[in-house]
Amino acid sequence: MWGWAEAGETRTVDSHIRSLRQKVGAHRIRTVHGVGYALDARPDATDRP
Repeated sequence: MWGWAEAGETRTVDSHIRSLRQKVGAHRIRTVHGVGYALDARPDATDRP
C-alpha cells in the first residue's frame, strides 16, 4: 500500500502510543507483550510498577 518493501521498518504505532501516553497519562496505557496495548479507562487508575 505504501510502496515500501518492509512495513516493519516504521515506528508509527510507537509514536502514536507515546503521544497518547503524554496526553492521557502513561499509567493509563500499558503494554501487553505479544498482544499490543491496553487502555485502563478507570478514573482511579494509578501508576503501576
